[in-house]
Amino acid sequence: MQLSYDGARALLESDDITVAEKEYIEDPNKKLPMAAYDRRGNQYRMDFSKVARIKGKNGMYRITYSFAEFLRENELREGHTVVMWVFRLTAPPPTLEGVGNLAMVLLDYKTQDESELNALYTAEWQALQGAVAARGLRQLMVI
Repeated sequence: MQLSYDGARALLESDDITVAEKEYIEDPNKKLPMAAYDRRGNQYRMDFSKVARIKGKNGMYRITYSFAEFLRENELREGHTVVMWVFRLTAPPPTLEGVGNLAMVLLDYKTQDESELNALYTAEWQALQGAVAARGLRQLMVI
């Protein structure tokens, strides 16, 4: 579960979500739907949302819905790393004005060794450069 909080925090602190999306998820009753894909092309529906106030805190953000399914299907365990690459889908149009079409690729690595991890995801990132589909892709690393 910590991974979903870490990923949500990285996404929130990035400039990948719009002001309208940030305002939208401030309501703990609203969830921002996101498409997520693993390295095999399997699609998962994710929700980016704010958790209501917890123990006097203002609330935390998390990525939920089929995140546990992603972890299970990709056999992620303690000591593994997930790298999030965030992008916007060009179609269909946003469901709400200024909100929507956010998607991510979740790449799993069976290591936390920093040099090995850096070499692996750098090679994948470089392989994508020049691919039309990679335009607008941003990398958010979550350990």
